[in-house]
Amino acid sequence: MRSPMIKSMFMDLLKTTNQTDDWIVESAGIGWWDVGKGMDPRAKHHLESYGLNTSHIVREICQDDFYKFEYIIATDERDLGFLDLEAPEDGISKCVLLGSFNSKAKFPVSDLPDPFFLKTKPLNDALEDIMNRGYWYLVSFLDTFGVQVPEVLTTKKVKIITTVKIRSSTMNPWHEKMSSLQAGWSATKFKDRITVKSTHRKLQ
Repeated sequence: MRSPMIKSMFMDLLKTTNQTDDWIVESAGIGWWDVGKGMDPRAKHHLESYGLNTSHIVREICQDDFYKFEYIIATDERDLGFLDLEAPEDGISKCVLLGSFNSKAKFPVSDLPDPFFLKTKPLNDALEDIMNRGYWYLVSFLDTFGVQVPEVLTTKKVKIITTVKIRSSTMNPWHEKMSSLQAGWSATKFKDRITVKSTHRKLQ
C-alpha cells in the first residue's frame, strides 16, 4: 500500500519538475503476497481523490533489482533491514529509508508505518499521513540531486498532520481541497505496533 502510493506521488513530482525522462521508478514488495494484483482499492481511492495516477501491478523485489537501481528506498526500518540482508555484495543499489531524507520536510527521521499494523489511527488518517510526510520526504530526496520543486507548489500555508503534532508547514499540491479538514484533526503518535512473524526466504 505504501510503496505504490509513494511511487505515484514521486512520478507526479518528476512530471512537475520535467524530470520524467531522467528517472526509472518502480514499486516492489518484499513478499510474494498479492503479486500480479492491482493497487489496494483503499489506497487507489485515496490517490484518485487527489487526481494521482493509480496504475500499478504488484511485484516482488528480486536480486536483479540490486544491480539495476541506484537507490532502493524502504518505507520503514523493518523493510530496510530485509533489503540490507538480501543485498548482494557486488550490487550497485543504496538501500535507504525514505524518512531519512528530511532536509525540506523538517520532520524527524522516521518510518511510514504500515496502515494495517496501526491500532490507534483510522485507516484514512494513516493514508493521509503517508501522503503528507511522504510528499516532503520525496521533495527532500529530489533536493539531494539538485532538483527543486517549483516554488508555486510549496508556498501556500496550511495545517498538516504529522505523527507528533499539528504544525504549520508549506502546502503540497494535492492538499488544497483537504486543508479545512486537516486543520481540525488531532494528531496521534504511532504506537501499539503489531509484530508480525513470517518465514524468511531468499530472493530469486
